[in-house]
Amino acid sequence: MHWSGRRSTSGTCPSPHLPGRAKRRDRPKLSNTNVFHDSPRAYARRYVHLSATMRTNVLNEGVGMGSAPRRARRHDPDRKERIVASALEVLASDGVAGITHRAVATAADVPLGSVTYHFATLDDLVQHAFEAHVDALATRFEARLSSCGGGDDLIDTIASAITDDLASHPNELAVTYELYGDAVRRPEIRRLTQRWMERAEDALAEHFDRTTARLVDVVVEGLMVHTSIAQQPMSKDEVRALLTMAAGGAPTTTEE
Repeated sequence: MHWSGRRSTSGTCPSPHLPGRAKRRDRPKLSNTNVFHDSPRAYARRYVHLSATMRTNVLNEGVGMGSAPRRARRHDPDRKERIVASALEVLASDGVAGITHRAVATAADVPLGSVTYHFATLDDLVQHAFEAHVDALATRFEARLSSCGGGDDLIDTIASAITDDLASHPNELAVTYELYGDAVRRPEIRRLTQRWMERAEDALAEHFDRTTARLVDVVVEGLMVHTSIAQQPMSKDEVRALLTMAAGGAPTTTEE
């Protein structure tokens, strides 16, 4: 140990100068925020501020926690429509009883809070899903009829709406059954099915008188249910024959 050799003016022993330790005058000067020159109160305030800043960074960005940064909010203007479409998927697979906020959020790949944000209750969500379902089916049926002529072409078009659509859209039939069942219990859903029947009847009334249009509409609904649940569904020719009878014409048959 090396002594500085300077005599202490206070009468005490001289302070040792430790090797490798810079004297105070040789230490690098810090900025104005030098904690060594702060009063204890100022230092405490700065420490609290620094701790709060670091804590905020950890929460927002995962700094020092080994976690991934927070995912940026996704621009998703069609989120509500996607939630409704996913609700239809859940209705087709699990029925009305399977509709939960979590099940729909998982199917739509959205946060759980997004479902409750757009739809106040599960009944509200189910009703919006049924409305979308009815609008899609009614619009397609109207488009089919508006693009065809009369006579046999019209009957073939209606028959295709029954047989081909069932094969191409099996989930739609499952949702339709759920719609019928819910309409029995809920008046607001019954009003929705009534509007659906009115749209179908109006589309048919462009080609038939009103009474015949109503009869054909009833036959169409019955044939859809029968064809979907029968172990041996009717052929397209059989469907066409029944529709021809309902329309007031002679039945067409392939039998000799």
